[in-house]
Amino acid sequence: MEADGGSVRQLTFNGMGINDAWPRWSPDGKWIVFHSNVDGNFEIYLIDADGTNLTRVTNYPGLDQFPEWSPNGKQLAIRRDTDIYLIDIDGTNPIRLTHDAPVDQMASWSPSGRQIAFMSFREGYCSVFVMNSDGSDPTNLTPKPDAVPAAQFCSRAPGRGHNGQRIYFSSFRPETNLFENIFVMNSDGGDVTRLTFDASTLSVAAVR
Repeated sequence: MEADGGSVRQLTFNGMGINDAWPRWSPDGKWIVFHSNVDGNFEIYLIDADGTNLTRVTNYPGLDQFPEWSPNGKQLAIRRDTDIYLIDIDGTNPIRLTHDAPVDQMASWSPSGRQIAFMSFREGYCSVFVMNSDGSDPTNLTPKPDAVPAAQFCSRAPGRGHNGQRIYFSSFRPETNLFENIFVMNSDGGDVTRLTFDASTLSVAAVR
């Protein structure tokens, strides 16, 4: 659709129980990558921006989800089973970047291609991490306060601003009344700012 919500067009046409999701534009704007379970298990697919030339990228017996383009358009960062991998855009040359239980997913590249932000459960709650693009030096950018139960604190689905200096993410935590809202922070985890206040949490925010 257009940025103002107009000219909405459907690109995929699948029946009940099929999940076509997590679409991401290629850097050149010609392709959209997404994951789908249309063939049984979740795989990665490409489609032209006009809805033609649907192409299955991966053929993996496990789980492939949450694709994200590298800035140069040559690779995809994906969730494969419980970890983050890099693959070429034709699905070949898989490189495993994470080795942590129970799950790492939702990768988001920095514009420079040097870092990847992602969601991880490795510390017992969902949190936004950042690592180098070779998988080294993973750092938790949204650590949970010690007094907050793990079930009441989650940060996920990171996305980079165009200049790479800010990371957007969704989160629920005690101050949101456990409703998920949008936050932004510096790329090093500093200056966390809440951007949305839904009707269920506005009164709590106003009191504080």
